[in-house]
Amino acid sequence: MPDFAAPLGANDAGCPAPIDQSRRAYAEGWAINAAHYERQGLYAQLAERLGPQPRLLDLGCGLGHGLAALRADAWIGVDENPYALAAAADRLGVSASLIQSDLLRPDPALNALGSFDAVTLWFPGTHPARVQDPVVRAHGLTEDARYVVAMQLIALRLAAVRLREGGVVQIVDRAAEDDPAVVAAAYRENLRAMAAGLPLALTEVAVIPYTEPAAGIAVGSARLDRRSRPTWAVSLLLQKGKPRRVATAG
Repeated sequence: MPDFAAPLGANDAGCPAPIDQSRRAYAEGWAINAAHYERQGLYAQLAERLGPQPRLLDLGCGLGHGLAALRADAWIGVDENPYALAAAADRLGVSASLIQSDLLRPDPALNALGSFDAVTLWFPGTHPARVQDPVVRAHGLTEDARYVVAMQLIALRLAAVRLREGGVVQIVDRAAEDDPAVVAAAYRENLRAMAAGLPLALTEVAVIPYTEPAAGIAVGSARLDRRSRPTWAVSLLLQKGKPRRVATAG
């Protein structure tokens, strides 16, 4: 278990105590999920869908399990939670490439990062006290499912600007459904609608079976229902530039 002692950026004047405590509790809970996913090889399978990349931007990098699995010559990890970033720095052995940033707010630091070959957003979620944030309330993102969709939209719009021509954005979500074909069709339709008007073409939908831990955090998803149904990790690849046929895997 990582050490979740207060990192730089926590307990500062701009962070109310309930939010800071909620951030820490979320990082501790997500460590259970991430370890469970890692043990069953889920991170490695998701990284395989994307393949090696010269320069990668990981949004919502969490505790760094995804970055450890992704194959990139150079990478930047971004997260709002300083406790998660501190654990990621321990895991990856580096902190200089990790940035604390809230994707719901404009951040000049992100604008200065240049272009990337790939952008990733895996399993987005946030701590319960985030609902105290006036920006979260103003946009009606007080439910997990709404927040997840908002993060996916932000990732797509950021990727449309920051990806080089031919670059790829990978969105990973979780779903529960008896038939994986139903999951693939639903996500194909949703992501196409979300990317409408952007220079991004959906190229692959992969539905990967996995299991949730008995404990940990159940990050809300519009299509995650744990009531005795099979669970699936859904990997969606979108390429910047010329559209091509969509492949379905899984």
